[in-house]
Amino acid sequence: MECSYFGSASGSVGTFHRPNGSLIYSPGPSDREKGLPPRRSVLLLDDDPSVRRDLGELFRLAGYAVRSFSTARELLGYRRPEGPACLVLDVMLPDANGLDLQQHLAKTDPDLPVVLITGHMDDALRERALGSGAFAFLAKPLEWSALRREIQQAFAWIS
Repeated sequence: MECSYFGSASGSVGTFHRPNGSLIYSPGPSDREKGLPPRRSVLLLDDDPSVRRDLGELFRLAGYAVRSFSTARELLGYRRPEGPACLVLDVMLPDANGLDLQQHLAKTDPDLPVVLITGHMDDALRERALGSGAFAFLAKPLEWSALRREIQQAFAWIS
């Protein structure tokens, strides 16, 4: 099926139509426009596209707004939305060390809980991460129930 995108004059709202003109998708009003509190956001930084895709989908299904990043540079260039947010951060990144990034964020955005994830777990790394302010530290392969529980606790901590 071919689809085309027709934006509004301002470009802020888009509507997707089928070639015959029937509506496929039109975004509704935002939570802010409805007067609702902002939705909880999970920021996800991992260089592995399959991890971003799979975790992003699981978080969306759990009701979170999700924004994914593949590099520290992308994350640092992003303006965090209003409302509660939590960062799931891989330790091994192509352009940064996740522990160093977490320490930077602890100073610049202390209300952002960070859950570090890694495929290279050891006790010294865990102690360094938790000692420098990480909310949690989990080993890959991730157990979804454990990650979800840490995210829920992180949101309870900032509420």
